[in-house]
Amino acid sequence: MSASILSLARSAPTARTAPAAPGAGAGTQPLVAAERVSRRFESGRVAAVVDVSLALAPGEYVALTGPSGCGKSTLLHLLGTLERPDSGAVRYRGTDCAGTDAAALRATRIGFVFQACHLIPTLSAVDNVELPMLETRWRAAERRRRALALLDAVGLADRGAHRPSQLSGGQRQRVAIARALANEPELVIADEPTGNLDSANAARCLALLADLRRARGLTLIVATHDAAVAAGADRIVRLRDGRIENERA
Repeated sequence: MSASILSLARSAPTARTAPAAPGAGAGTQPLVAAERVSRRFESGRVAAVVDVSLALAPGEYVALTGPSGCGKSTLLHLLGTLERPDSGAVRYRGTDCAGTDAAALRATRIGFVFQACHLIPTLSAVDNVELPMLETRWRAAERRRRALALLDAVGLADRGAHRPSQLSGGQRQRVAIARALANEPELVIADEPTGNLDSANAARCLALLADLRRARGLTLIVATHDAAVAAGADRIVRLRDGRIENERA
C-alpha cells in the first residue's frame, strides 16, 4: 500500500471497523441490504429490478454481472439511495432508508463511481476531488492535502491543476475514483468503473480500491462486464431480466 493511502487511512474523521471476512456469518448485520426490492419505469411497463434480495456484509467485495439491460445499474442506484424502490426496502445498518435523510447518507457514508465520470468541467482535477469534502469539518488545508494524496494514489499527482477537458478518458475516470473516496465512505458503489480504462490503469484503480478496502473496512459492490474485475470479488452475483439468476463465491 502506498504511503499516501496509509496517510489517508490514519487521518480519517471517524473510526471504521475492520473488514469482515468474506461470507460473514448470520450474526453479522449487513452494512446494506435490499429486501425484495422492485423498480419499474415507463409507468410500470418496464421492470428493471424484480423482487431482488441482496445483502452486503461489512468489508465485502461483491461483483454484479449480467448482460446489458439486466438491471445492474438500477440495483446499484437502489442500494445507494439514488432511487427508491416501488416495493420492498433498502436498509443501511438495519435502518430502512425510506425513513432517513438519503442525501446525508450518500454524502457521508457512500461513494459512487460511474462509467460516465460526471466531473465538473470548470473545476480542476484537485478541485473535483475536494468537492465532496466542502461540507465536512476538515479545514481547507486538510481538504487540499487529502485531495492531492488521492490524486497521487491513482497516479495523477502531476495532473491536479488540469481540467477534465485536458485529461484523457482514463485519467478522468481515475479522478472520479479519487473523488468517490474523498469522504472515507463505508460503501463504494461502482458502475463499470474500469470500462474506459486500459488494462494497466484498470489494474491500478482496482488495486487502490482493494488497498482502501483492507485499510478502512470498505464495502465494495461493482457492476462489471469484465471477467478480471469479477474474479477478484468475494462473491459474484449474476442478474438476468431484473432478477438474481445465480451467485457464487
